[in-house]
Amino acid sequence: MISSSIPDWELRQRLSCLEGSEALAEDVPPGTVDCLFAALGSEDPHLRDEIGAATLARWIVIQHALPADQMRRLHARARGPSGARHRIGESGTTSVFRRSFSILLLAFIHAADNATKFLTNDEWEGSLDTLVSYGQQEQDVRARVAGLGWAHSVAHASDLADELAQSPRCSPASAAKILSAVGDLVARSREPFRGEEEDRVAIALASLIRRGLIEVHALKGLTGRASISPEDALRINWKNIVRALYFRLDDGDEKERASVLQAELTVA
Repeated sequence: MISSSIPDWELRQRLSCLEGSEALAEDVPPGTVDCLFAALGSEDPHLRDEIGAATLARWIVIQHALPADQMRRLHARARGPSGARHRIGESGTTSVFRRSFSILLLAFIHAADNATKFLTNDEWEGSLDTLVSYGQQEQDVRARVAGLGWAHSVAHASDLADELAQSPRCSPASAAKILSAVGDLVARSREPFRGEEEDRVAIALASLIRRGLIEVHALKGLTGRASISPEDALRINWKNIVRALYFRLDDGDEKERASVLQAELTVA
């Protein structure tokens, strides 16, 4: 297994076969998937987003091109010390990319698992535990890092939350943990969202609500942390999340409750 700390110059060389191509997984040299995992922590946005994340999304989510044993190895790495737990607790450093994009990789893997179950129940629960731990410990919730591109901690955690929510293995107890993890990250934001995070959070919440795993009322405990100040970032973010949620719910009681909650979060 190739180390996740390969320098960018070497990654560019090893992944040159993917530059500007739609190469299939079976057509690339051995070790390419390991290099793609390493690229998720790169400070180079092209290498990280357009080569690393985009290729893994295509191979895992769209083409289902990676064998189950390889995806399970990626699953373990994404959850481990070179993935979502990498230097957890830091803020304002570039380590945020490794953690956040490992969470995104878990979302890819769970999208594939939702299509064709291959993860064990323990592995599924392990991802849930990782999301909970990430919500509790991730201090760097920047959407964008100046000069280095998107970090998207909140958005990527919401993507994983949504895939977990869509799984038949998700129970009301699991849903409560998912809601708490996402709520912890939203609460840590010190400024209004600028990267459309409210939409990604709302998508995950809508999945939980549509499956009857939570009710809109469950959001009250999270939005209740917001002050009544019009400038309060938490209030603004939750108002925008609930607004986005409203448009994703079917007509009925839960949609009406979302409308009421949005009004409560709106300061005249």
